[in-house]
Amino acid sequence: MIAKLTDVPIRVEIRTDLPLSGGFGLSGASSLATAFAVNELLGMGKTERELGITAHIAEVENLTGLGDIAGQFNGGCLVKLIPGDPLAAIDLPVPEQDVYYRYFSPINTKDVIGSPEQRERINAAAADALEALRDLKDRNESAFSSYIAVAKQFSIHSGLLQDEDVKETIRECEQAGGSASMIMLGNAVFADVLFDGAKTTRLVKRRVEVLR
Repeated sequence: MIAKLTDVPIRVEIRTDLPLSGGFGLSGASSLATAFAVNELLGMGKTERELGITAHIAEVENLTGLGDIAGQFNGGCLVKLIPGDPLAAIDLPVPEQDVYYRYFSPINTKDVIGSPEQRERINAAAADALEALRDLKDRNESAFSSYIAVAKQFSIHSGLLQDEDVKETIRECEQAGGSASMIMLGNAVFADVLFDGAKTTRLVKRRVEVLR
Protein backbone atom coordinates (compact mmCIF):
# COMPACT_ATOMS: atom_id res chain seq x y z
CA MET A 1 0.00 0.00 0.00
CA ILE A 2 2.82 2.39 0.87
CA ALA A 3 4.28 1.94 -2.61
CA LYS A 4 1.12 3.50 -4.03
CA LEU A 5 1.91 6.72 -2.15
CA THR A 6 5.70 7.03 -2.09
CA ASP A 7 9.00 5.36 -2.90
CA VAL A 8 10.47 6.49 0.43
CA PRO A 9 11.38 3.44 2.58
CA ILE A 10 9.07 3.42 5.61
CA ARG A 11 8.67 0.95 8.43
CA VAL A 12 5.18 0.69 9.86
CA GLU A 13 4.28 -0.73 13.27
CA ILE A 14 0.62 -1.17 14.14
CA ARG A 15 -0.70 -2.28 17.52
CA THR A 16 -4.18 -3.53 18.31
CA ASP A 17 -5.93 -5.43 21.06
CA LEU A 18 -8.22 -7.09 18.53
CA PRO A 19 -7.42 -10.47 16.93
CA LEU A 20 -6.38 -10.76 13.31
CA SER A 21 -8.69 -12.55 10.85
CA GLY A 22 -11.58 -12.10 13.27
CA GLY A 23 -13.80 -9.93 11.11
CA PHE A 24 -12.90 -6.69 12.85
CA GLY A 25 -11.69 -4.97 9.69
CA LEU A 26 -8.11 -4.68 10.87
CA SER A 27 -6.63 -5.01 7.39
CA GLY A 28 -8.71 -2.09 6.19
CA ALA A 29 -8.08 -0.06 9.33
CA SER A 30 -4.34 -0.71 9.06
CA SER A 31 -4.29 0.28 5.41
CA LEU A 32 -6.28 3.45 6.07
CA ALA A 33 -4.24 4.41 9.13
CA THR A 34 -1.00 3.88 7.21
CA ALA A 35 -2.18 6.02 4.30
CA PHE A 36 -3.13 8.91 6.60
CA ALA A 37 0.07 8.60 8.65
CA VAL A 38 2.37 8.50 5.62
CA ASN A 39 0.62 11.50 4.11
CA GLU A 40 1.06 13.42 7.37
CA LEU A 41 4.65 12.30 7.92
CA LEU A 42 5.83 13.26 4.43
CA GLY A 43 3.60 16.30 4.00
CA MET A 44 2.25 14.92 0.75
CA GLY A 45 -0.90 17.03 0.73
CA LYS A 46 -3.18 14.23 -0.43
CA THR A 47 -6.89 14.72 0.16
CA GLU A 48 -8.72 12.45 2.57
CA ARG A 49 -10.63 10.96 -0.34
CA GLU A 50 -7.41 10.18 -2.22
CA LEU A 51 -6.04 8.42 0.86
CA GLY A 52 -9.28 6.48 1.36
CA ILE A 53 -9.36 5.32 -2.26
CA THR A 54 -5.70 4.27 -2.09
CA ALA A 55 -6.34 2.22 1.05
CA HIS A 56 -9.42 0.62 -0.51
CA ILE A 57 -7.57 -0.37 -3.69
CA ALA A 58 -4.76 -1.91 -1.67
CA GLU A 59 -7.21 -3.99 0.35
CA VAL A 60 -9.06 -5.23 -2.74
CA GLU A 61 -5.84 -6.10 -4.55
CA ASN A 62 -4.60 -8.09 -1.56
CA LEU A 63 -7.97 -9.87 -1.13
CA THR A 64 -8.18 -8.78 2.51
CA GLY A 65 -11.58 -7.12 2.27
CA LEU A 66 -14.04 -5.28 0.07
CA GLY A 67 -16.08 -2.77 2.07
CA ASP A 68 -14.46 -2.06 5.42
CA ILE A 69 -12.72 1.12 4.31
CA ALA A 70 -16.01 2.95 3.67
CA GLY A 71 -17.22 2.31 7.21
CA GLN A 72 -13.94 3.32 8.78
CA PHE A 73 -13.61 6.37 6.53
CA ASN A 74 -17.08 7.69 7.42
CA GLY A 75 -17.81 6.30 10.90
CA GLY A 76 -21.14 5.22 12.37
CA CYS A 77 -23.59 2.50 11.37
CA LEU A 78 -23.70 2.55 7.58
CA VAL A 79 -25.03 0.78 4.51
CA LYS A 80 -23.50 0.86 1.04
CA LEU A 81 -26.23 1.31 -1.56
CA ILE A 82 -24.37 3.49 -4.06
CA PRO A 83 -22.50 1.52 -6.76
CA GLY A 84 -19.26 2.78 -8.26
CA ASP A 85 -17.95 4.75 -5.29
CA PRO A 86 -16.09 2.64 -2.71
CA LEU A 87 -16.21 5.39 -0.07
CA ALA A 88 -19.89 6.31 -0.46
CA ALA A 89 -22.10 5.05 2.35
CA ILE A 90 -25.46 6.07 3.82
CA ASP A 91 -25.63 6.83 7.52
CA LEU A 92 -28.30 4.80 9.29
CA PRO A 93 -30.24 6.32 12.23
CA VAL A 94 -28.69 3.98 14.80
CA PRO A 95 -27.44 5.89 17.87
CA GLU A 96 -23.99 5.47 19.40
CA GLN A 97 -24.04 2.61 21.89
CA ASP A 98 -22.05 -0.19 23.48
CA VAL A 99 -21.58 -3.36 21.45
CA TYR A 100 -20.48 -6.68 22.91
CA TYR A 101 -18.31 -9.20 21.11
CA ARG A 102 -16.44 -12.46 21.50
CA TYR A 103 -13.83 -13.98 19.20
CA PHE A 104 -13.43 -17.73 18.80
CA SER A 105 -11.22 -18.44 15.78
CA PRO A 106 -10.05 -16.86 12.50
CA ILE A 107 -11.39 -17.04 8.97
CA ASN A 108 -9.01 -16.23 6.14
CA THR A 109 -10.76 -13.53 4.11
CA LYS A 110 -8.62 -14.28 1.06
CA ASP A 111 -9.85 -17.89 1.03
CA VAL A 112 -13.48 -16.74 1.08
CA ILE A 113 -13.54 -13.89 -1.43
CA GLY A 114 -11.01 -15.73 -3.60
CA SER A 115 -13.47 -18.60 -4.13
CA PRO A 116 -15.89 -18.11 -7.06
CA GLU A 117 -18.41 -20.51 -5.50
CA GLN A 118 -18.43 -18.72 -2.17
CA ARG A 119 -18.60 -15.31 -3.84
CA GLU A 120 -21.69 -16.46 -5.74
CA ARG A 121 -23.46 -17.52 -2.53
CA ILE A 122 -22.42 -14.33 -0.78
CA ASN A 123 -23.64 -12.11 -3.62
CA ALA A 124 -27.02 -13.86 -3.70
CA ALA A 125 -27.46 -13.46 0.06
CA ALA A 126 -26.21 -9.88 -0.10
CA ALA A 127 -28.90 -8.88 -2.61
CA ASP A 128 -31.61 -9.88 -0.12
CA ALA A 129 -29.77 -8.27 2.79
CA LEU A 130 -29.34 -4.97 0.98
CA GLU A 131 -33.03 -4.90 0.10
CA ALA A 132 -33.90 -5.45 3.77
CA LEU A 133 -31.50 -2.71 4.83
CA ARG A 134 -32.94 -0.34 2.26
CA ASP A 135 -36.41 -0.98 3.67
CA LEU A 136 -35.21 -0.32 7.25
CA LYS A 137 -33.55 2.90 6.13
CA ASP A 138 -36.67 4.07 4.33
CA ARG A 139 -38.67 3.45 7.53
CA ASN A 140 -36.06 5.39 9.49
CA GLU A 141 -35.56 2.40 11.79
CA SER A 142 -33.24 3.28 14.67
CA ALA A 143 -33.18 -0.01 16.62
CA PHE A 144 -29.78 -1.67 16.27
CA SER A 145 -31.45 -5.04 16.80
CA SER A 146 -33.29 -4.72 13.48
CA TYR A 147 -30.03 -4.39 11.58
CA ILE A 148 -28.40 -7.21 13.54
CA ALA A 149 -31.30 -9.46 12.47
CA VAL A 150 -30.49 -8.73 8.82
CA ALA A 151 -26.83 -9.51 9.47
CA LYS A 152 -27.77 -12.83 11.02
CA GLN A 153 -29.93 -13.83 8.06
CA PHE A 154 -27.10 -12.94 5.71
CA SER A 155 -24.65 -15.07 7.67
CA ILE A 156 -27.03 -18.03 7.38
CA HIS A 157 -28.05 -17.65 3.73
CA SER A 158 -24.48 -17.01 2.58
CA GLY A 159 -23.33 -20.25 4.21
CA LEU A 160 -20.70 -18.40 6.23
CA LEU A 161 -22.21 -19.23 9.63
CA GLN A 162 -20.67 -22.64 10.32
CA ASP A 163 -18.89 -22.46 13.67
CA GLU A 164 -20.80 -24.18 16.49
CA ASP A 165 -19.46 -21.82 19.17
CA VAL A 166 -20.75 -18.86 17.19
CA LYS A 167 -24.15 -20.48 16.64
CA GLU A 168 -24.52 -21.35 20.33
CA THR A 169 -23.52 -17.88 21.46
CA ILE A 170 -26.06 -16.29 19.14
CA ARG A 171 -28.75 -18.56 20.60
CA GLU A 172 -27.72 -17.59 24.14
CA CYS A 173 -27.98 -13.89 23.33
CA GLU A 174 -31.42 -14.33 21.79
CA GLN A 175 -32.64 -16.36 24.74
CA ALA A 176 -31.53 -13.46 26.95
CA GLY A 177 -33.72 -11.11 24.93
CA GLY A 178 -30.99 -9.61 22.77
CA SER A 179 -29.88 -9.77 19.16
CA ALA A 180 -26.63 -11.20 17.86
CA SER A 181 -24.89 -12.22 14.67
CA MET A 182 -21.61 -13.43 13.25
CA ILE A 183 -18.88 -10.89 12.64
CA MET A 184 -17.78 -10.78 9.00
CA LEU A 185 -15.42 -12.42 8.36
CA GLY A 186 -14.47 -14.30 11.47
CA ASN A 187 -15.73 -16.93 13.84
CA ALA A 188 -16.84 -14.25 16.27
CA VAL A 189 -20.08 -12.80 17.60
CA PHE A 190 -21.38 -9.27 18.15
CA ALA A 191 -24.51 -8.47 20.12
CA ASP A 192 -26.53 -5.69 21.70
CA VAL A 193 -26.59 -7.50 25.07
CA LEU A 194 -23.76 -8.50 27.36
CA PHE A 195 -23.09 -12.25 27.24
CA ASP A 196 -20.70 -14.79 28.75
CA GLY A 197 -17.09 -14.18 27.73
CA ALA A 198 -17.89 -10.96 25.88
CA LYS A 199 -15.77 -7.84 25.68
CA THR A 200 -17.20 -4.37 25.23
CA THR A 201 -16.57 -1.93 22.42
CA ARG A 202 -18.65 0.96 21.13
CA LEU A 203 -20.43 1.97 17.96
CA VAL A 204 -19.47 5.60 17.34
CA LYS A 205 -19.96 8.09 14.55
CA ARG A 206 -16.39 9.34 14.72
CA ARG A 207 -14.68 9.09 11.34
CA VAL A 208 -11.03 8.52 10.43
CA GLU A 209 -8.70 11.35 11.44
CA VAL A 210 -5.06 12.08 12.23
CA LEU A 211 -4.39 12.39 15.96
CA ARG A 212 -1.96 15.20 16.65
